[in-house]
Amino acid sequence: MTVMILTTVVRAAETGTKYTPGADNTEASQKEFTFNKDLIIENEYNIPAVTFTFKIEAGDAVSPTESTLPVYSGIDCNKISFSPDTITTDESAGSLSYKALDKNDATGIEADSITIITDSSDSKHYIARKTMKLNFSEVKFTEPGIYRYKITETGDNSAVKNDTKNPKILDVYVEDDTDKSAKKLKIAAFKLYNESALDANKTDSFQNQYPATGLTFGKEVTGNQGSKDKYFKYTLNITNAVAGTVFSVNLNRADATISANPNDATKCISSAVTQPTTLTADSDGKVSQDFYLQDGDYITVYGFVKGTSYEVSEDKEDYTSTEGISADNSSFEYDSTHDKNDELMDSASGTFKEDANNKLIPVYTGFTNDKSGTIPTGVILSATGLIILGIIVVAGIVFFGIRSKKKYEED
Repeated sequence: MTVMILTTVVRAAETGTKYTPGADNTEASQKEFTFNKDLIIENEYNIPAVTFTFKIEAGDAVSPTESTLPVYSGIDCNKISFSPDTITTDESAGSLSYKALDKNDATGIEADSITIITDSSDSKHYIARKTMKLNFSEVKFTEPGIYRYKITETGDNSAVKNDTKNPKILDVYVEDDTDKSAKKLKIAAFKLYNESALDANKTDSFQNQYPATGLTFGKEVTGNQGSKDKYFKYTLNITNAVAGTVFSVNLNRADATISANPNDATKCISSAVTQPTTLTADSDGKVSQDFYLQDGDYITVYGFVKGTSYEVSEDKEDYTSTEGISADNSSFEYDSTHDKNDELMDSASGTFKEDANNKLIPVYTGFTNDKSGTIPTGVILSATGLIILGIIVVAGIVFFGIRSKKKYEED
């Protein structure tokens, strides 16, 4: 009797029944697919505040051949959950966000689940990596085969350029996993492809470029009465930035710290100054910061994206101020195609734009301060005459002194 019951159970599992819908993997992680979100950033720039949105849809079915497996159009897209965030208004979509962070803020980077990756073959960039996880536990697969999905990255993403190979194809490999108790299926593998399902196109990430640029402003002093050690107060105002953006400040060509009342010519510094190395946009995308520059000082602020506006102003005090610095007066070189200093003649206020090749245009600006005076030439000539007369008198005294001595010795 017992044998007959077992035989009946075995036959029920092998004939006349359908697969139990879904994936019966014993390990929950085998029902999850993880891909990388790589934000590629130039070394001078910090991590921007940005959100990426991904939507999963059914891909195209492909009929089997003698040498290829059937490809089914993906099913149950609205039952695939996203981590970290599933968008509740669209159950087949998820989002992943970066906080605006200083790239050197190790604590903040760890808290935001970011991994910083550097590549020895690319010395100009680093990668800020996060991960997105898709869970297929609730998807009810019905037959062995390949189930094809399409993942699309969407959104403007605060001036970040989306992956050019978008959407991507995700194939889910489902295999027979029947045992003596039931007909079952399991997920055997996931494969992500750029554009078409070829081995040469396999990938593990969506990659995005963060196209930012810099603003350089400087100070040159001219004129015979211009003080070369005098500090001038500059004010930088930034508007229309992405809220929370952390701008980095390069002070390699300026003083990072300045003592109180540094010299007799400086009137704008009465207490010690530490110039900032980062600036953070407020919730309205605004920043206002004072800087202090001497003759030959230059400061570069990195992290501007298309549409961000800037204004650089100065307190010229009793100097004649001219916007811009000519090549003749400049002591700054940024164009490596030649061996001479460059002009900084961009407007001291404006909005960052792209050129015809969609590349952001950096800004180079500043102020030339002149202080000149005419020396009364008559005074100089009179003084010169007195000096000459004094020399003649001294020479005469010496001459007659020597002559008198010789005469005395002869006598």
